[in-house]
Amino acid sequence: MFDSEELMDWHEEASAIINDVKAHLKTVQVSERLESTDRRIYINATTLEGQNLCICVSSMGFRIVDISPLYVKSFGEALQKAMETLAEGSA
Repeated sequence: MFDSEELMDWHEEASAIINDVKAHLKTVQVSERLESTDRRIYINATTLEGQNLCICVSSMGFRIVDISPLYVKSFGEALQKAMETLAEGSA
C-alpha cells in the first residue's frame, strides 16, 4: 500500500511553509526542542502580537493552538494583493 508520508521530506516542507508565512510573523523556525520525525515536523512561531505558538505539520495538515488576528490580517492582505496582481496580468 502506498504511504505518502514515507515520501515526504518534512524539512523541505517546513522550509516552504516558513518561506510562505515569514513576512506575517515576528519569528518562525523549525523547533529545536521538539524532535521531528518521518511523519511530522514542528515549527515554532511568534505572532506579530508576540504570542508564541508551536505548529505541528503532518500529512493530516497543521495543528495550531491559536491563530493570531494580526497574522490573519497580514496574510490575507498579502493574498489579496497577489490575487489582484494575478488578475491584472491576465486582463
